[in-house]
Amino acid sequence: MKKFFLTSAFSLFIFYFLPAQTTTTFRISYNYAAFDLPGNTIQAPNKDYVLGGTNLTFGGTGSILRLDTVGAIKWAKIYSPIWGINDVKNVTGGEYIVSGSVATGGNAGLALMRFNSSGGVVWGKSFKTSAFNGSSEAGSRVIETSDGGFLSAGYTYDIDPDGGGALPIFDSANYFIVKTNGAGVLSWAKVILPTTVYINDHVLNDVAEVSDGYIFVGNMSENGVVGDDNTDAIILKTDFSGNFLWMNKYGASGSSQSFNSAVTLGSGEVLICGTNDTRTTYLRINSVGTIASGYRYGSAFLPALDGWRIFPTADGNYAMMGMYFSFSFNSFILKINPANGAIIWGKRYPAFGGLFPEGQQTADGGYVMNMMSGTVSWDYLVLKTDPTGLIPSSGCIAPTIYNPAVSAHGLSATAVTPTFLTVSNENALAITPLNIAPTRSVECSYIMPVEMLSFEGKSKNDGVELTWSTASEKNNDYFAIERSVNAEEWEEAGKISGAGNSSTVQNYEFVDAEISSQYSMLNTQYYYRLKQTDYDGSYEYSKIISVKLSPADDWKLILNNFSEDELKGKLLVSEKANVAIDIMDMQGRIIQREKLNAQKGVNLLDVNIARLDQGLYFIKAYNSDKNILSKFVKK
Repeated sequence: MKKFFLTSAFSLFIFYFLPAQTTTTFRISYNYAAFDLPGNTIQAPNKDYVLGGTNLTFGGTGSILRLDTVGAIKWAKIYSPIWGINDVKNVTGGEYIVSGSVATGGNAGLALMRFNSSGGVVWGKSFKTSAFNGSSEAGSRVIETSDGGFLSAGYTYDIDPDGGGALPIFDSANYFIVKTNGAGVLSWAKVILPTTVYINDHVLNDVAEVSDGYIFVGNMSENGVVGDDNTDAIILKTDFSGNFLWMNKYGASGSSQSFNSAVTLGSGEVLICGTNDTRTTYLRINSVGTIASGYRYGSAFLPALDGWRIFPTADGNYAMMGMYFSFSFNSFILKINPANGAIIWGKRYPAFGGLFPEGQQTADGGYVMNMMSGTVSWDYLVLKTDPTGLIPSSGCIAPTIYNPAVSAHGLSATAVTPTFLTVSNENALAITPLNIAPTRSVECSYIMPVEMLSFEGKSKNDGVELTWSTASEKNNDYFAIERSVNAEEWEEAGKISGAGNSSTVQNYEFVDAEISSQYSMLNTQYYYRLKQTDYDGSYEYSKIISVKLSPADDWKLILNNFSEDELKGKLLVSEKANVAIDIMDMQGRIIQREKLNAQKGVNLLDVNIARLDQGLYFIKAYNSDKNILSKFVKK
């Protein structure tokens, strides 16, 4: 079942070889409108992929696509009157939350929508900075907060904080933050003006929760000069009620910086990435904004790099996704060692466009990334890679190995004191989901015959319980469960039929009861692996797992040889004991008695039963504290 590829790819005049794919991988485009702009892309708890985005032809609509693990469309919907969807996130309980915008009408504003796994709307809300319909709001990102509510960070154009008309300089954006409870009811909302000059754009791009509040990242205009589009990156912190704590900007005159992504680490620190002129940068900061570490990637000239998303990986490193520009746009993934900023591996993905890449690490250790790409129309282009960033070697342009130069981050903080305005304008949003049928075009795809999601084991009273699940199966005949005491010599413990062909998650369970009845006092640790076999007889092994058994408290009596003259077996005891062994007839009369000075663990039994008549008998092992009874047939 293993398939090995040895393929050479010519890209930028460099040959390199692609190793075997270790997970399902693909490169697939989805077209619905003239311009399909991706929002965020996530993996659902059942391992499906959920894509949010905006579809533009003559107007805008927000859409959600749900894909299975091999990129097939399960369902696709647009949500009227949502104009655009910028972010989608998993919500506790299996539902989802999106943030975006509603562009027209009395309900125009920042949009939040909660929906279920079938795409049905649970609730929808819009939030404005004022009743002045000329303003325009949007949510860049949304998170579920620790209190069960939601927090969206974005921006507002042409605000009217006092109801007397928009601020004097039109077409200028300022920060907009909305906090709700789990039902979408407004808790508080803030407009934040980083400067008193309302020219150019000030935008929040992401938010992360920390122990004492929220940290927002984005950018602000460098100065108030009309036509100067340079920005400084910013980090802003509020408490849980939206009150100002601190704000820093980072940048140099005449160049552009922006922070685009923020995620809270297990340490309580926040990991941030963005662009620093022509290079991409990440920082790790503590809750008061002190930079603990950070690095910059790229050069002072082309190609230009822009980091759009950063996150910790399952193996304790970091991964960054972003855009690459050198006379055309591509996307990239860098896997980074957090100890020194070194690139573990880097891949660049050629595409016509490759704009706005969004994604995450997947449950199988690979990566999913959605971007905008196309020629006649601009489509969603979804890449699913293996853990080293590879996509299928047949039918696709191979990714290029990419290792940009690494240097110090070169950023310093300047404190900023913004102006905070409290606003309150929420509206229930009647959202109509409509089914759509995007055109799916597979550029290349490699589907693992069986893609394992998990394999786990635990000790139970009735044996060892083994559970595993698969994301997809192809020609899967059965699983053989194999057991070992040393991870070298294996014996088969049982078999379970496979699902054959499946593109949905399959769950399996097997209880190795033989461990409970025979071996729990012989060993305290066992090893297991799965031998997955196809219909054609080809097979491969899963990873090996170990299960540590709880010490047995009860005695066990195992009879394994019945002859005319001898009864042989094993008596397993938890502690050293003086044991009486009685053989009784069916009326309970003692026919024969033996004594055994039993040692802790396994004790061999060899009882002479030559004088017994043929028939059914009981054998009982006991002392003052414990007893165990079994039966045998004398032949």
